[in-house]
Formats: sequence, C-alpha cells, structure tokens
Amino acid sequence: MVIVLLMVWPHLTEAEEATAGPAQAGLVRSIPRPLAHHPGNIFLEGEVVRISLPTPGKWTLLDAEDRVVQQLELKEAAADLGKLPVGFYRLRSQGHPDWISVGVIARLSAPTPETSPIALDVAMSWFYPPEKMAEVASLCAMAGVNWVRDRLSWPEVEPQPGQFVGHSRYDAAAEAQAAAGLKLLQVFHATPRWASPATKRFPPDLRDVYRFLRHVASRWKGKVLAYEPWNEADIPVFGGHTGAEMASYQKAAYWAIKAGNPEAIVCWNVFALDNPAQLAELEANEVWPYFETFNFHHYRPFEEYARFYADFRAVAGGRPLWVTECAMPLPWSGDPARKELSDQDLLEQARRLIKVYVGSIHEGTATTFYFLLPHYVEGKTQFGILRPDLTPRPAYVALAAVGRWLADARPLGRLK
Repeated sequence: MVIVLLMVWPHLTEAEEATAGPAQAGLVRSIPRPLAHHPGNIFLEGEVVRISLPTPGKWTLLDAEDRVVQQLELKEAAADLGKLPVGFYRLRSQGHPDWISVGVIARLSAPTPETSPIALDVAMSWFYPPEKMAEVASLCAMAGVNWVRDRLSWPEVEPQPGQFVGHSRYDAAAEAQAAAGLKLLQVFHATPRWASPATKRFPPDLRDVYRFLRHVASRWKGKVLAYEPWNEADIPVFGGHTGAEMASYQKAAYWAIKAGNPEAIVCWNVFALDNPAQLAELEANEVWPYFETFNFHHYRPFEEYARFYADFRAVAGGRPLWVTECAMPLPWSGDPARKELSDQDLLEQARRLIKVYVGSIHEGTATTFYFLLPHYVEGKTQFGILRPDLTPRPAYVALAAVGRWLADARPLGRLK
C-alpha cells in the first residue's frame, strides 16, 4: 500500500505566487454563511436542520452508512431534525419513491486562502438559470472552493462579426460567482459559422478570435480572472489540432486576452492526452512566453498519475500545472429517469474525489478542478456531485472536507 502524505504549507514557489490570482476587483472573501433558505439542504455544524419534504407521513433519517438516526412521523411536509453531526444523511419513506439528502459540513475557521489548490468545474452558465446562480455559487463557497470553471459560447456572445450581445447568462454567472468570492476561469471550444464552416476547429483567420477574446477579457475584468482559450484542442471532438496549430493559436489568444485585461491569467489551451507528437511540436514552437499556466485534463487510474504528470511537466516550461478537469467517475444504475449512482457507488464517488485531489496535489499541481458539480451524465457515466435539485451526494460533503483540510496543502512524500 502506498500512502501519500500532505501537509498545510503556506510557502509558494515564485511561479505559483504569480498565478495564485491577482486581487479581484470588488472580491470580498469572508467566511461564507448559508443562504437563509438553505438551498440544497446544506447546513453548517451547529445549525438546526429544518427541511421541506414531498409529503407528510413516516420518514426514516439515515446516515451515510444507512444506519438509522431518527424515525419520524410527520403531520406536515417538513421536518425539524435538530442539530446533526457533520456528515451526509438521507430521508426515506415507503410512500415516496426517491430519497431526500441533507449535508452537514464543518464551519470554516477562516476565509478560503486565495492560494488554495481546491477548485471545481461548475459550468454555471450552461447548467443553471440565472435565478439559481447565487445558490450554486454559495454552495461552492461554503465547500471551501477557491477557483471555479465556467463555460462560454463564442457563437452566442458574438453572433455576427464585431456584434456582441448585451447582458447574458455569461454576465449573470460571472457576477454571481464573483459576488460569492469565487475566482473564475472561463473556457470555450467552438468557432462561429460566420468565421469558419468547421466550427470544431480554430478559425482560419486568428484576427477573429483575437477580437472576441479581447472583448470578453475587457468585459469581465475583475470577475473572470483566467481564460483557457480553447478546451482540449488536441482531440477530435474539439478539433483534433496538431501541437503546432495549438501553439500558433495560443500566441494570438495571449495577446488578445492581455489587450483586454493585462491582469488576466492566460492559460494553455488544454491537453486531454499526452500524445508525444503533439507535445514535441509544442516544445519545438517555444510557446512558453504565451501561457502562464499549463493546463490539462485526466480521467485516469491513480497508478498512471506519476507518468502522465511527468509528461506534461517536461514541456510546461516551468509554468504552474493546472488540472482543470479530473475525476474517476462511476456508472449510474437503476431508474433511467433518475440516473443515480448505487448506494455503494455514492460512497465510492466520495472516496475517489478525495483521492483525485490528493493524487493531483501530490504531483505538484497549483490548482486542481474536480469534474463536475452539477448532475451530468454521458452515456452510462454520472459525473455530478449534486443532484438536479442541488441536494448533495456524499461527494459534496467530501469536497467540503477537502476544502478545509487541503487548503494550501503541499506534498511531503510517500509512505510505502
């Protein structure tokens, strides 16, 4: 058995300090408190847990291990559960086909450090309507998350050359996340048809993407602090570009973002694979001055981390490593309408989330974004750590533990 040791270590390398994030204009990072109506049934330790239920009648409160905590007979469709210890809980009733979840998390003793490596892919703009964004941002902040990752559509924001939409869901998401004290990374992965019929690929005229990125960097200055100028450009679903094409595009993107906001962090346009030919072309193009963080993704077994990270570290030019998607996801089972994890896999998802963060931090990442906060399915795979109504899976409670225990954690080594 191999055990990875981490400790809280406040000293950063010079490169990490440079990309920990500039002071966010208007950012107020205090200790977060739950919203008054407790969206998602998330409570802080010491609070009285009061929740609404679908129906009155007999309900059983169970802990994460399915041990009975309380038996309830309710005359109203609401329950006062008193003060519960930190943990994940479910309420079940024979008269209701689904369970209702509750999360109790420890109170943060201090605001989340701006150097914490704990980050989360939220995709706020694409998954949540504006009226829910403040609730989702609050759940991220209470979990102790430092950075969040969103999604952006270039065709939607610039439907015609030089014509940009007014206030949109992307503005609303940026405002909600900044108001919650979260640092925001934005990313996109498609070209408008007016710029190219091959919408999965970079535009042939890089002046088009220059104009777009300059606009959004200026538009969201002080709210969006970092940009990935494309997502997974190396694989076919997002264009299948060569390393040389990625390098050329990166240079145009860098100058565009800096023209719009000199303080914004310009990230690499993201590798999904460690393809030797693409990495060699990246290195040959000497593109290091044009990105400030080296970004990549993985959904790999833990035993592959050391080699996979080493491949990228070798071509990163000393830039901080940002893993902006990572997980070891599990298949949903049972009712296809719910697409829920089995009871066993709900707990396994929580365990894996912790291991993914620990493994990534051990390999030296400055920031690690877990994929994904919202309920999201690809085929038979369930990625989300929240259910559609924002109530938690156990992995959300695990995230809150990580946000507290691993804020500014640094690796010490391995025990064998």
